[in-house]
Amino acid sequence: MSSGTTLQPTVDSVEGRQISTPIRFYGIRKEKMMKKISCILPFLLVLVVSLPALCLAVADDPPSDDIKKAAREGVNEILKDKRNSGLHRFGFKSQAEIESADLGEGFQIYTILPDKLLNESIQPDLQSLIVPTNQWQFIVVSGIKAYALLTVDLVDGKRMPVSIGSSELASELSDILQAWPSSSNYKYRLIRVYQAKSNFVEISQGEKVLGIVPLNPVLDTTTSEVTHIFDPRNLHDPKEIFPGLRPVVKQNIELNR
Repeated sequence: MSSGTTLQPTVDSVEGRQISTPIRFYGIRKEKMMKKISCILPFLLVLVVSLPALCLAVADDPPSDDIKKAAREGVNEILKDKRNSGLHRFGFKSQAEIESADLGEGFQIYTILPDKLLNESIQPDLQSLIVPTNQWQFIVVSGIKAYALLTVDLVDGKRMPVSIGSSELASELSDILQAWPSSSNYKYRLIRVYQAKSNFVEISQGEKVLGIVPLNPVLDTTTSEVTHIFDPRNLHDPKEIFPGLRPVVKQNIELNR
């Protein structure tokens, strides 16, 4: 991968949302090291719709130090650089709110391989379907409000921040954290079905999976049409949700051949 020219898919490109155009910043540190310059590169707007690389990390591992370090560097280099404009679209009302921005909860992104999802002979058991990816997303907060998601990916063997955006998804994830607080031993996994442009959060407590919460856009399991209902307390059985994704996944795969 060449420095600063090729982007992995980020949340807005694979979700199909136009909520807020994410700021992307591949190659910032590479250019600083190679050219010894202090300015931030122009933001890249190339969108590549493909799956991120799958990783072999143990499920439910907390973010490692290098992942958290890359996320904090992303906040400092993008949000807190006064030369950057357009940050108001994330909902910031003042420079003071931007200056106080910090990282909230981090979610490793899991996905479902389309061949498994489309195989009707396989029972839609969530644990057998999902696999972890190399991407993590962190809620960017200021005070008690969630403003955006910052994405960290593995680029040429190094953890790097790659985009910031998706204010609506950040708000929904924040609502889920409030509805299912970690203080009550609830745990979460963010599941992204790229070919269906859908996101879900698995809620578990102890060793028991309680269910999944569909995020916007939500697919109707009988018509495969997008609805716009989000309720952080409304848990669904994965066996009721994932079979309804098959027509959409199959259609999108065929359209991109």
